[in-house]
Amino acid sequence: MTQADDLLQEQRKELFGPFSAKQAQPGLSYIGIVARASRFAAAQLRGLADIAERRGSGTLRLTVWQNVILSDVPDDETADAIAEIEALGLATNVSAIRGGIVACTGNAGCKFALADTKRHALALADQLDRSLAFDEPLNI
Repeated sequence: MTQADDLLQEQRKELFGPFSAKQAQPGLSYIGIVARASRFAAAQLRGLADIAERRGSGTLRLTVWQNVILSDVPDDETADAIAEIEALGLATNVSAIRGGIVACTGNAGCKFALADTKRHALALADQLDRSLAFDEPLNI
């Protein structure tokens, strides 16, 4: 692998899902947040908005994997922000499988869907987590 390949792979890992890492701006970090099967309750979103206002710049960003990034958190507040996020029932540190699993709304929210895709996604993640270990992101 070339140095450029290594850099792209590292960026892919960071963008893929849950993490906490330092930003380019000195003294600031960002936190990746995952909901079970990409399902957020209104109370969780309100809680995230509150944490973003108090501990960050008030900004929440969505990823293409239906995860959320909370940015601009002072380094010395990152651990407290993570604890508050996890108290909402959300995760900041999950397996490569759970970080990359995406499920459409399924029959819970789409009249054309026949399957409970969110439930199936969670069951699939449970099975794969028991059976396999990945050190690279896996997008499902």
